[in-house]
Amino acid sequence: ATNKQAAPNGPNIPNAEACTPGTFGAAPYPALGPNIGPAQVANDTAEFYMPYVLDPANTSNLILGTCRLWRGPGVGGSAWFDANASANKDVSPIFDTAKTTCVSGTTKVRAIAAGGPAPNGASQVIYVGLEGAGTVGSSGGNLGHVFVDTQADVNTGTHGAANNWVDVTPNPGATLTTSGGTYGPYPVSSIEIDRHDPSGKTAYVTVEGFGVSHVFKTINAGQSWIDLSNNLPDAPVDSIAVDPDDPNVLYVGTDVGSFISTNGGAVWQVLGTNLPNVPVTKIRVFSYYAAQPTPLKAVRVSTYGRGVWQFPMAQPTPLAVSPASLSGFTDSVQNPSQAQTITVSNTGPVAASINGINFSTGFSQNGGDCSPGTSLAPAGSSTSSCTIAVIFTATTPGATSGTAAVTDSVGASHSVNLSGTASDFAISAATASMTVNAGQAATYNLNASAIGGFSNTVTFACTGGLPTGANCAFSPSGSVTVSGATPTAVTLTISTTARPSSQPAPSSGLTSLPFSSNGPGAMLTITLGLLGTLLMKRLQPVRGRVRGLALVGVMAGVALVPGCGGGSSVSTTSFSSTTNGTPANTYTVTVTASSGNRNIATQLTLKVN
Repeated sequence: ATNKQAAPNGPNIPNAEACTPGTFGAAPYPALGPNIGPAQVANDTAEFYMPYVLDPANTSNLILGTCRLWRGPGVGGSAWFDANASANKDVSPIFDTAKTTCVSGTTKVRAIAAGGPAPNGASQVIYVGLEGAGTVGSSGGNLGHVFVDTQADVNTGTHGAANNWVDVTPNPGATLTTSGGTYGPYPVSSIEIDRHDPSGKTAYVTVEGFGVSHVFKTINAGQSWIDLSNNLPDAPVDSIAVDPDDPNVLYVGTDVGSFISTNGGAVWQVLGTNLPNVPVTKIRVFSYYAAQPTPLKAVRVSTYGRGVWQFPMAQPTPLAVSPASLSGFTDSVQNPSQAQTITVSNTGPVAASINGINFSTGFSQNGGDCSPGTSLAPAGSSTSSCTIAVIFTATTPGATSGTAAVTDSVGASHSVNLSGTASDFAISAATASMTVNAGQAATYNLNASAIGGFSNTVTFACTGGLPTGANCAFSPSGSVTVSGATPTAVTLTISTTARPSSQPAPSSGLTSLPFSSNGPGAMLTITLGLLGTLLMKRLQPVRGRVRGLALVGVMAGVALVPGCGGGSSVSTTSFSSTTNGTPANTYTVTVTASSGNRNIATQLTLKVN
């Protein structure tokens, strides 16, 4: 058998029977026969090893290639082709546009891949790769070309509806070319649809030959191509497979061995050891751990003349994350959104653990019972799942997208797409500089504007640079609602305090009177003496006169003693008494507007004379 397609329900289901005498149709299997032969495909010619695949949307149907494509029940029969019917099993025209019949010189189908949506019970997206110059005469057309039909869920062939097939070989990007060297164009050896993309638009194409690129990728059904050959040897690539657990892991079989890339084809390295030095004709990944008592994942390769080989692979833990995406995270800049929940579940029969949880910028975990190191019991247990509470905290306004990636114990990543939108506000001042005299007030007109649908309370405060003896006030209030297209006006008034002038004041201690012994002080002494004489005459005898004389002496002494310090100049002392006014200076006042965790500072200039 040259091409055996395994049914998807497990490796233990027989899908081939040994072709030896006496065993055809041996019990318990029905008799084998040419269920699909020339009569079912209008006597078309095909490659020696005719390509075919099971339709992944309905594995009871077979898709096979001649010089065109056919799809019908695997049991074959007369329903495959009726020359008089309008809806036969051919789902394409003859791809060789230079021919009208499918004969030996007509370019034939070499590779087939089917997938994508299946609204009518059949795969809607089908890719076809054609053979090259080495297997057909020079009269064949479209050698080494790739065709795609994204509406292939209805028959669109020669005998059916309109043709929807598109030749995507020359499209832009890294142009998919199979020409080169002496013997090109070369065959398209295999096509693989990435099952991680349910649209069917992500696919890989491999090319044989020398002197050409050998691996191409499309993410838009062939509208453009990316060359992934990179450091692969310049040798025919015969087959490609995508890891079912990680779309970044690719495997190729070539004429010089098997290779693996863990970063989407950017870098390739040899896969495994001890493989015979012969061409690898097919490479496939088998991963059906959920259906087995013992998990199993392996890469299997068929070789040219040296049998089939298997490489055991690290077992992915059967973790699943849901939902596939979370959107609707909304809040203002620097303020966390409401949390949304991701559920991580173990879908396998053995325990699984979480190795890491990583988020794109702006998203983070804020609750839930999942964390790195969390072990989840086998499926069906009450502890087989955990949750992650995700919040969005933006640093800039506008839309942001990212991912939450949960990695398992072998490094496989399980991602949830995230998207959020943040609003913000802005502060502006009509005049940012004012000059006043001490005791006057400066007025600034501020505006608070909403950005991106912002609607919330904004609180204003003077948070720095306010001078001594000054205070600030906001009108109509220190807290206002900012929303809509019209800015909210806020008036800031900074009041200053007047500085008082200088005044005379008494000093501490003794000070000289404003006269000296040879000036007005002498006149005061004489006057006191005369008053004392008159007083003494009126006093009674000697005792009274003595008392009077003593009183006059004391008064005269008091009058004369202050002048003893000498000199004829007058000494005066005074000081200035200043209360707390606003000093003259130029100040930078910081006004901060806040909404939740969001703070916006604006600087204003105040000059006080």
